[in-house]
Amino acid sequence: MEEKKILQDAIDKIDIICERIIKKENYLTEMPTCVQAVNHACLIILENNQADIEIVPLLEDMMYGMTQQDEVFLLDVLRFGVKEKIKINLDLDKEDNKPEGIYE
Repeated sequence: MEEKKILQDAIDKIDIICERIIKKENYLTEMPTCVQAVNHACLIILENNQADIEIVPLLEDMMYGMTQQDEVFLLDVLRFGVKEKIKINLDLDKEDNKPEGIYE
């Protein structure tokens, strides 16, 4: 799977978890696939930009929210932390693939 698809897959998995938390449904059954997708996305982010270690505290917060089963905290970390960080990297990748000369 290419990098953009992996990043988008992680965003999609985060959206599923967030939707389930908001609807007060059982989200724990989907967490392993979400964690795996986020892990793959983080590996890509860190491989492309090793200085981008600010994602590590977000992952720690995500783990805290899961282990404490703090749904409000987890929802905030997923939506406004992890997902946004992945989206930034996905958007950067899209900018790098613009045809030259068109946007200048």
